[in-house]
Amino acid sequence: MAVEFFDRILRGGWRARLIAAFAALVAVVVLAILVDAGISYNRVHPGVSVAGVGMGRMTPEAAEEALTRKVERARNNSVTLTADTGREWYLLPSDVDVQVDAAATAKEAMAVTRTGSFFADLRTKFRLYFSGTDVPLSATLDTALLDEVLLEVTNTLDVAPVNAGLVIRGDDIEIVDGKDGLVVDEDALRDGVKELLFTLSAGRIDIAMVTEAPAIQAADTSEAVAKARTMLHGSVGLSFEDVVWALSPSEIASAMDFTTEGEGPQSKLVPYLSHDKLAGFLETVAVAVAREPKKATWETNGETATLIAGSPGLALDPEKTAQELTLAALSPDSRVAKVQAVETQPSRTTEQAKAMGIVSKLAGYTTEFGGSDGRRKNVQRAAELINGTLLAPGEEFDFDRVVGQRTTANGFTTAPAIIAGKLEDSLGGGICQVSTTLFNAVFFAGLDVTARTNHSLYISHYPTGRDATVSWGGPAFRFKNDTSNWVLIKSAASWSSLTFVVYGTPVGRSVTYTTGDWYGITSPTEKRVKTAELFEGATRVVDDGQTGRKIKVTRTVVENGTTVHSDSFVSSYPMKPKVIEEGTKPTTTTTVAPPSTMTTKPPASSTTTTSTTTSTTTTP
Repeated sequence: MAVEFFDRILRGGWRARLIAAFAALVAVVVLAILVDAGISYNRVHPGVSVAGVGMGRMTPEAAEEALTRKVERARNNSVTLTADTGREWYLLPSDVDVQVDAAATAKEAMAVTRTGSFFADLRTKFRLYFSGTDVPLSATLDTALLDEVLLEVTNTLDVAPVNAGLVIRGDDIEIVDGKDGLVVDEDALRDGVKELLFTLSAGRIDIAMVTEAPAIQAADTSEAVAKARTMLHGSVGLSFEDVVWALSPSEIASAMDFTTEGEGPQSKLVPYLSHDKLAGFLETVAVAVAREPKKATWETNGETATLIAGSPGLALDPEKTAQELTLAALSPDSRVAKVQAVETQPSRTTEQAKAMGIVSKLAGYTTEFGGSDGRRKNVQRAAELINGTLLAPGEEFDFDRVVGQRTTANGFTTAPAIIAGKLEDSLGGGICQVSTTLFNAVFFAGLDVTARTNHSLYISHYPTGRDATVSWGGPAFRFKNDTSNWVLIKSAASWSSLTFVVYGTPVGRSVTYTTGDWYGITSPTEKRVKTAELFEGATRVVDDGQTGRKIKVTRTVVENGTTVHSDSFVSSYPMKPKVIEEGTKPTTTTTVAPPSTMTTKPPASSTTTTSTTTSTTTTP
């Protein structure tokens, strides 16, 4: 039948033959489409490449894998930036953190023949068989890192244009011609570097240079010349209160500088007096203008703390003063400028001090003392260093940090101190009087004591169980301001008494305490030591020793019906043996003298303690 069909077409004439030919062509095209569809099903179409790598007939996964290998091989492909001078810069992809998204790029390669209409995609497929297409990488780089490289290039190669300017030579003003500059074409260089890096290929880029004209030409300086001549035609004064300083024309010329105002065709040269060039002159003025600010403080009398308002200071503003001098110099008539100054705020303003809530006494304590002049001086020096201490809510007071190391440079002298259980001369001896007095003031203020140690020797004139020893790097005394407002610590030390008062905001705290009985009592043993200083049979007591014992003080702090602290302070005084020396020195006669016992005891102290507060009027 097919033979008969074609035989009829041949006998049917040209029209039938034309239809047959068209049908045959359609059949061929359809067949080609079907074949192409089969070849490129779920694959990149033949003729598509990425960064020079052919992707045709690859699945997306295979294309991604091929690109990943390409990126790995390109890690050491260097981009070379070359200048006409022969200077070169080398740039690796890692230097600017080039990141290639292989999966996204493979997807783009797949989409070349899959994003348009049926006929558009068909045309694209047909074209790809005769001329391929290269898909750009889906890649990024760190522009900040690239800009750093380009900045190094421009800093090395750029020759900036020079604006026309003016030079002051004596009373004459000379015009200096401008010069063209030669600078790197940054935009072109940046685009070129990106393009080459994103091909994953090594290559060379010639650095293009462009001419840059100066913003100001010599013809644009006439106005600046006229202004400069006005500035130089006479002296200029600077006034503050009843003082006037003068700048002569020669000093004005030395301080004159020029700047550019506006951009492009609107740029113009403007003369001005530079505050940098006027530095020496302005320093003299600054000394006369300066007023030190006064911080807010408190006047105390042992019971209340009265706020003394602070006040701002005054300081020269050199830049604004130079601007005022410029305006005066540009004036043909009124050639006196006024000093420009700014207020300087104190370290503690009145408002800040008021918000700290320091209004009255929370507690105080006084002890009386004696001893050597060195001991008295040490007590006064330590009290002086603590006086005026302010503690913010939650802040901890550390005795060593506030008082500092006990050295001659810090104002301390030598006096007896308890060292290893006995009295020895030491720098700062006696300041345990200070720590003990302050501890008791803090104790009755109800503040949180975080570190306190009793002396190794029991001292009867200190309040029982409430002594506090300190030693640099050893026993510490610390406490914390656990109120919601600031506290102020004031001290007053005379030659024989010491007072500490803690001021703050009364919050209804009450302090009660109990002092227990002595316990753990251990009588001192005897320790006999031979000495050639005494005759045989003679003895003397060189140390009475100490009875070992302990005592506990319990404090309860209540605030508005709620217990804030319930703490115990245990003092433990170790037993010290009684030390007796026995003579070994032979007698020179046959007469034996009866043995005698000599005892040495420290004199009883006459110092007393009291919880009253002496009246003082001081400011921190």
